[in-house]
Amino acid sequence: MADNLFLLAVSLLSVSAMACLCLAMNRHAFDLSKSGGRLPLPPRIFRRLGWLLVALVLLVTVARQGWSFGLVAALGCLTAGAVPVLLLASYRITRLAAVGLGSGGIALVVFAVSYV
Repeated sequence: MADNLFLLAVSLLSVSAMACLCLAMNRHAFDLSKSGGRLPLPPRIFRRLGWLLVALVLLVTVARQGWSFGLVAALGCLTAGAVPVLLLASYRITRLAAVGLGSGGIALVVFAVSYV
């Protein structure tokens, strides 16, 4: 049960990381402003936050599962986290910032529940 919650939390962190990196790109920020939305933070903040979350995903999975399985799990979760971000960036770019920041918050709650 704890492993399932752990993978859920890492997957949600991966979605948040990929959403932040997506919104840090000038093209996607322009698409968002063109469709009527606006960025809640400057793109450079999203870039730093995205790379920080990628490092956090790697750190947490490697610390929990070791280098051999942790690295594979982290890369798999990051790849799977890119799929919903790709779909949102293509069809619902105005919801991308909310989903990215919301999934990060939910991931922290799931981490807290899984370790208590």
